[in-house]
Amino acid sequence: MANQLRKSDRSLRGSCLEALQYLALNSVTASLFEIATIAQMKTHLLPLISVADLHLLTPALVILAKIIPTDPDTLVTEDLTSALCQVSRTHLEGPPLKAYLLVIKVIGEQSTGALLMKGLLTVGLDGETMVLGRAI
Repeated sequence: MANQLRKSDRSLRGSCLEALQYLALNSVTASLFEIATIAQMKTHLLPLISVADLHLLTPALVILAKIIPTDPDTLVTEDLTSALCQVSRTHLEGPPLKAYLLVIKVIGEQSTGALLMKGLLTVGLDGETMVLGRAI
């Protein structure tokens, strides 16, 4: 399903993302994910972590929040932190903001947030004050 996230058909991407979200939220199915599958899922989710489409951003962030605790050292990398820092530069509210803050919280709870905090502090005044302030 993650392979379908790169297709140009928006409804197909949305449906696959929703299915992946349900799988990630279900503790039984989430515990069956292998590390290689999770890494591949992260690779396919990274392009969706942008403010270009907030309808896809929210479920992508929720999925990441659920899979990061399985292997935080492998999943929290430079590309993920730079994508999250880019999101902090724009105004978010409602479900996208809650999902964004959830990912930040999960990364911090896994003790892998040093790279992310350094990136968020680098964004500084260029970021959206409300989003960046709540994230830090």
